Amino acid sequence: MRLNLKKGFNHYFNFSNCYFVDRPVISFAIRLFLCLLFFMLAIRGNNFFSLGMSAIGCLIFRLLCCRHFSGIELELKSVTFISLAAMLLALPTHSSSVLEFVGLIFLRFFVFFSSSISFAKSLYPREAVCFFHGIIPLSLLMAVEMALRFVPLLAKEAIEVFSIQKARSAFVRGTFKMRISAFMLPFFVRLFRIADRVAFSLKSRKISPEKNRIVVPPEMILTTLNLIKEQNIMSSNASKNQD
Repeated sequence: MRLNLKKGFNHYFNFSNCYFVDRPVISFAIRLFLCLLFFMLAIRGNNFFSLGMSAIGCLIFRLLCCRHFSGIELELKSVTFISLAAMLLALPTHSSSVLEFVGLIFLRFFVFFSSSISFAKSLYPREAVCFFHGIIPLSLLMAVEMALRFVPLLAKEAIEVFSIQKARSAFVRGTFKMRISAFMLPFFVRLFRIADRVAFSLKSRKISPEKNRIVVPPEMILTTLNLIKEQNIMSSNASKNQD
């Protein structure tokens, strides 16, 4: 279970993975618009044709964002589990059309999960900051940047707490409320400690959300990283030739 959680963490919460390794084909504005469009289609779609075309569009959207289908198996497993749970809940009330109901639920959740994960995997936080700079207030902009940067850390903390409590058999004995408390209490303690460290670091560096900061475009960062990579390759080749 621990290995599967870590695998899912690496697939879903490494925001800079696809941005620097497999550069997205489309810009951030188009990716954001398409992600919101798929959200609306997942909510408003009420037949197999619209949701099926949306699912095909999500697969194309994954290729445009990440250029591969890595992690699609975990998404299908998660959506299948949710659909089966919905089928069990719908059996008493939808006895005649339960298969149609489950199929719509499967497509609806697949469109929602796949589009959001494709957008998240290809998202670089500084890219979002550059796009929203000058559009939203500085305090809200800093909050968005902090949220994007700390979602992977929060997911990692949740996985570690779950693994530790599972090793202590905290989820085996006791009532449901005690089992939830065994996870939530240490998780929120860790969150408050992280928040204190982040607040102290921002205060010591005199970073204020009300002050305008220099925003470096992600293309400049990518160009700099490519130059450093080429220089390292050239220096390694030169050292090999000398040997």
